[in-house]
Amino acid sequence: MSAVKLIEEGNAATDEDIAEFMSGNLCRCAAYPNVRAAIRQVRDGAGGAS
Repeated sequence: MSAVKLIEEGNAATDEDIAEFMSGNLCRCAAYPNVRAAIRQVRDGAGGAS
C-alpha cells in the first residue's frame, strides 16, 4: 500500500526517494534492491499487471 501511494503521489522519482519513503516499511535486507526495482518498474509502466 505504501508503494502504491508513493507512486500515486509522484514521490518515486529516484532510488533515493523510494528508499526514504519506504524506510519505515522495509528492513535493510537483501530484498531491498528488488523492492526498489519493482517500484521503478510499476512507476515506468512496465508492471505487468492486468
